[in-house]
Amino acid sequence: MLATGLGLGADSLRIEVVEWVFWHFRAEVFPMDKSMNAILIHNDDNVVTTTELLQAGSVARYQKDEVVVEIVSREEIPKFHKIAVADIEKTKPVYKYGQLIGEALENISKGSHVHDHNIASPKEKS
Repeated sequence: MLATGLGLGADSLRIEVVEWVFWHFRAEVFPMDKSMNAILIHNDDNVVTTTELLQAGSVARYQKDEVVVEIVSREEIPKFHKIAVADIEKTKPVYKYGQLIGEALENISKGSHVHDHNIASPKEKS
């Protein structure tokens, strides 16, 4: 999970620390509808982050604007990992926080686990 394990720099590590604090204290600060089990951080993101373990075939629910969106998980998605909200073609960008976090190393189907096995960080590309 650490950004340094992906070869990312200090800025990415700071983002991870902020995200960790957000996840661990969100219940007190940001109450979330209990039916939601994923969070879209920025409307331009093509991944959401799960808030619980998702088994293959289970539904990820998140809110985009005023609409609840549902995606069927194609495989097991660990808690706090990313799931694709749309098909992402090989070499296309992956966005989280409204920022480029990597490039798809292979075609990633909607509902698939998105992690270091199928995306390369921008630093790894250079």
